[in-house]
Amino acid sequence: MAGVSLQCGDCSALLKSVEETQEHAELTSHTNFSESTEPVLNLVCTTCSKPCRSKTVSPTPNSYSKP
Repeated sequence: MAGVSLQCGDCSALLKSVEETQEHAELTSHTNFSESTEPVLNLVCTTCSKPCRSKTVSPTPNSYSKP
C-alpha cells in the first residue's frame, strides 16, 4: 500500500505533499522523512475558523469540524 502522507521522523508531523515536506524541512532543519499510511487531518476550528490538524487542543468538546 502506498503512503497517503509523509511523516517527519524528527517531530512526527504529518505532511500532505512533497512541497509541504520541503517547506517543513526548510523551516525546521528536519531531514528525516518517510511515507506514512496515516491520513493528514484537515480540520477547521469552529470557534476561530483557523485550519488545524490536531484534535489535542480543544477549548470545548467537538469544537473542530471537517471543512
